[in-house]
Formats: sequence, C-alpha cells, structure tokens
Amino acid sequence: MVRVLSKQKHGISIVHINAQSLNNKMDELRNIFTSSSIDIVCVSETWFHPELNDFVYNLSDYNLFRADRVSNAGGVCIYIRKELKCSVKIKSETDSEIEYIFLELITKGSKILLGTLYRPNRNIPFNNLLRVIETHSVYYNDVIIAGDFNSNLLVEKKLMESMNTLGLYSVNTSTPTHFSSAGNTLLDAFFVNCTSKILLYDQLSASTFSKHDLIFITYDTFVDRAKSQTVYRDFSKIDFHSLWTLENEINWSVVYNLDSVEDQIDYMEYHITNLYNACVPLKSRIVCNNQQPWFSQEIRRLINYRDELYKRWKRFKTHLLYDQFKKARKKVSDSIKTAKNQYYQQKFSTAVDSGSKWKIIRNIGIGQKNKAVVLQFSLT
Repeated sequence: MVRVLSKQKHGISIVHINAQSLNNKMDELRNIFTSSSIDIVCVSETWFHPELNDFVYNLSDYNLFRADRVSNAGGVCIYIRKELKCSVKIKSETDSEIEYIFLELITKGSKILLGTLYRPNRNIPFNNLLRVIETHSVYYNDVIIAGDFNSNLLVEKKLMESMNTLGLYSVNTSTPTHFSSAGNTLLDAFFVNCTSKILLYDQLSASTFSKHDLIFITYDTFVDRAKSQTVYRDFSKIDFHSLWTLENEINWSVVYNLDSVEDQIDYMEYHITNLYNACVPLKSRIVCNNQQPWFSQEIRRLINYRDELYKRWKRFKTHLLYDQFKKARKKVSDSIKTAKNQYYQQKFSTAVDSGSKWKIIRNIGIGQKNKAVVLQFSLT
C-alpha cells in the first residue's frame, strides 16, 4: 500500500511513523521502503544508539539524518532520497526534552523547511520548540513538520492553536493515529503552512512498528526522481576488430624520440585511453538494491497474517485478538532471525579466507564507528 500511495505523478511524498525502536525492525523498514517511490521517511522514537555508525541503520538510496537521545528510547531521524538536495538547519541536543531535527530541502522553484519531532509526553512544555520553529520558519515559503506530538488533537486544542499562531495548520484533524485498549487518540500529525498544497493525505496500520498508524502526505512541489544508475565498462563486448585496427594505426616508435620519460608516458596514456574509450562500450544499469536476500515469501506471508490480525484487533479490541496478534508478531520476528542466521552461516561457510570473512563482517556493520567516511572511486 505504501508503494501504491507513492505512485503520484506530481509532488513530494513524505511519511511519518512512530517506530518505538527501529533497532530490531530495520529489516522490515528496508523491506517496505527499498524500491518504493517514497521521497522522505520521518521516524520518531528511533531508539538509535548514538555510538553506532549510520551504516547500521542505512536505507538503500536514502541519506540518513538523525538526532539521538543518549539515554534509552526516544530519538528522531529523517531518511531522504539521495538525489534530493538538503542540509541540516538545526537539531536538538542529546539531552533535550523534545527531540527534533529540521532540514532545508531545495526542490525546483521551492525552498522547504522540513522537520520531524518527538514529544515524550503531554506534560512537557512546548514553548522552547515553538520558538525554534518561529525563528527558522520565517525564511521559508514552505514549512512541513511531522511528528508524534503526544497531544490528543481530537480534544486538546492548545497545541493546535499555538501552531496556528505560527501560520502552521494540521493536515489530519479527525482520525485517530494511536490505538490502545484504553482508547484511540490523534497523536501523530503533519503541520504545514500551506494546506492547499496537500495533494493527498492517508494513513495506514503499521503493526510492523507500533500501535501508531503510518501517516502519509503528497506535497505539491516538483521533484526530479531520476532513477539511480550504475555506469560501467562492458568488457564482455570488447570490439577486438576495431581494437587491432586502431592499435596498428598508432606510430608507437614516436615514443623513442621524445625528450623525457614524462612525455613518453603522456603519449602512451593518451593513445591507450583512446583505445579503451573506443573499443570497450559503456553501459548503464538502473540499480535495484535487494538488501534482504533472505527475505522469503513465507516471511511475507507471516507478515501479512500478522497485519491482518492487527487490523482486526484495532476494530474489535478483544484480549483474544491481541494475544493472537502478539503470537503472530513473535513468529515473524523469530522467522526473520532464523532466516538471517541461515543466510549468514551459509555465507561464512563459503568464505575461503580471513579477508572474505572480514568483508562479510563489515557488510553487516559490525565494528563500524560513528564517523563520516568519504568514498572516492571511479566506475569507469
């Protein structure tokens, strides 16, 4: 359903979910959003460990921006497609009562202030964050804020009125987003300064993550969704006839008459490069990453069954249905662990030397430090 919602011809697609810990749910997050057309994924209650590298929490084709909490729980993050131009404007300190992160997003003809936040409980004052929003929002034509505000917007009006004074208005005002045996509340919301630019709003059950629904908007701004491509030389299609013909036309004896070694190297490099470019064709391929090769159809079936039980519990709220849902949820978790164990056991069993084993370990993310790493290489 996420993929169906994201197939809009216009606008930028943004989702928000309170995950109540992504530490043990990254596999399903990747299963949902890898190869989807969602542009931005906002998450509250990430529970990320500050000492762990972004690699551990990566989502293919997205850049990750995060504001972690030092202690357990809490934290927010934004996954944003790599082709979108953005930068961090401000984010909360690790000991902040309300966690938030705001990005400046530049699309064609528009500059957007995009933020996500998590307010742990309704008794925490909102004034400091309101000042942050007011200070930065005045410089932007478009402002989009998503989060878990922990204020039931169905009945509590103070937060909504405070946001209205800043020129921000709730997109969703009538349907609960959080469900429990004690009752249903609207805690998760999008606030924007221009409601007329909302092309679509919807929400979906997200039992994968928590008792919070996933909320979704499409916002009216132009986004260039150029598909990620890999460009490479196809050595299987070398034109050997042209290679020999062109090579025979080069006067290699000129090398002996050049004055310096540098000139000789330049001469040879020039002609070899021309041969390479002329006879080894370039190819491009759209990258479709499969980050969970062990994610089987049986696991997908168990996920669908678990989600169906969750929908039934949301409707009828019986203890029996909730117990059935918890058992199904545990079975999904156990099946994923088993499939991953079997996959990596097989991978390690075929690793012929320590170098191969360490490559597998690094790909998993074990031992990665939380520091920026810049990779520079040429695919051609």
